[in-house]
Order: sequence, then C-alpha cells, then structure tokens
Amino acid sequence: KPSGGEPPPDETALVYMRGCFKALLAGTIQGPLFKNELLDLYYRHEFRGSQARVTLIYKNVGAAALGGFDAILVKSAPMIRGHLPKHADSIAPGASQTQMLVVEMMQPYQESPELIISFNCEGATYKYPIPLPINLTHFVAPVVLKQEHFQARWEAMSATNEASLTGTSKLSTDASAFNSIQGKLRTIKFGLGNDALDEDGVSGICCAAVLHSRTKSKTTGERVIMGVMAKVALNGKEVTVKVRTPTPSAAALLCQALIKQVDS
Repeated sequence: KPSGGEPPPDETALVYMRGCFKALLAGTIQGPLFKNELLDLYYRHEFRGSQARVTLIYKNVGAAALGGFDAILVKSAPMIRGHLPKHADSIAPGASQTQMLVVEMMQPYQESPELIISFNCEGATYKYPIPLPINLTHFVAPVVLKQEHFQARWEAMSATNEASLTGTSKLSTDASAFNSIQGKLRTIKFGLGNDALDEDGVSGICCAAVLHSRTKSKTTGERVIMGVMAKVALNGKEVTVKVRTPTPSAAALLCQALIKQVDS
C-alpha cells in the first residue's frame, strides 16, 4: 500500500492478484501475477527436482518513473533457500526489467514464499507483499505403482507417520471427466495406481510420488528424496486423504496440499 499521503489502492489489484495466484498454483506455468495503475508483474516458473527457476518481469505502466525500486524474498528460510540477483533501482515509464529468482527446497514447508516490492513514485512510497505460487507439491515427481507394490510400500511405512484429513468434494470420480479428482491429482504430479482402491466397501485412488529436497543425508551425503504414498477414499461426496511418508511432519504438510486439491 502507498504511504506519504496517498489514498490506499482499491481492492481491484488485490482481487486480481489472488486470481492470478490461484491459476498459477493450479498448474499454469506462466501468466500475470500482479497489476495496478503503476506496475505490471509477469511471472513464469520451471521446476526441476528440488529447484525452481522463476522469471519475474516488472513493467512500469504509469506516467512517472518508479524510483528506489526494491524486491526482496521473505517467508522462506530455512525451509526454502532463494537468490534474487541485483536489479536496477529505477524503472522509467513504459520500461521493463527482468529478474531470475532461483529457489531451492530444503525441507517440507507450508507457507508459500513472498515477494515484497517497494518503490517511490511522485512523492509517495508504495509497498506490496506478493505471495509466490510455489507450492510444496511443485517439488514432487510422479511414481506409478501396481496395487500390490503400492500396498507393500504402504505397509512398510509406519502408521505413526500417517496424516489423514476429511472434506467434501464436488469433483467427478470419472477419470475421463475434465474436472475429475484424478485430473487434480495429476496436476500436482502424483502418479495414479492402475487399480482402484477398495477398502471396506469404500472406493478410491492410490497415488504415489517422490519429494525432492536440496538437503543432504548426514549418513550418505546424497540429496534426500522422500517417498510419498497417498490414499484418496471416496464415500459419496465425502473424501478422505491419507498420506504416509518417512516423517510425520512431511506427511501432514503433503496431506494438507492434497486435500486442498480435491476438497471443494
């Protein structure tokens, strides 16, 4: 919001930003992230293993220069490690500047990192906190398992490392439907089992993935890659998600990410 005697911006920019954030989080790889009468921010991301490369393009759409321009990454350490290169401290009217943000996922996290943009324009100071659509599930890769292999690995993981959440879902259970639970799970890169889950007469979906991190194992020196097993059980409109991982904290965070995808 601006300071220095200027009125606060209307809600239009905030509503626009939230809509862009949701679209980018849902699987779109590029698009606008923020826009008001002074600044446009275009966003593009690419994920490889535990690393994200984010292109940020700032454009001055106003009639005056944006001075004292600054962009910093917050709400990241120690779970996320990020690097923003140096940028120009002024953007002329109609001009753009580009930054390449490199993000590395060190440990499972809940809250998305945030970019704080600030600048001066015609005697007023503006500051905007902008959440970045970098979710924990962006760092997973799908694993497709047969039912017997899935169940064997599920049972090999301790039940004490299981997280469970229940919600309601209006999504279709037809895998061929556009707005299906299966489609939502594929969007966040979970591999779906070839056989349907059937436990106590309740149908569902088995899915699996690996979560990449930049953290190295103290025993092997190799980067930690964590196995993720999930069951999505469907009982009418009620959906229950169960997740098992090697650690209960990671299971809880990934369970929350999954329930957000299928709970509507």
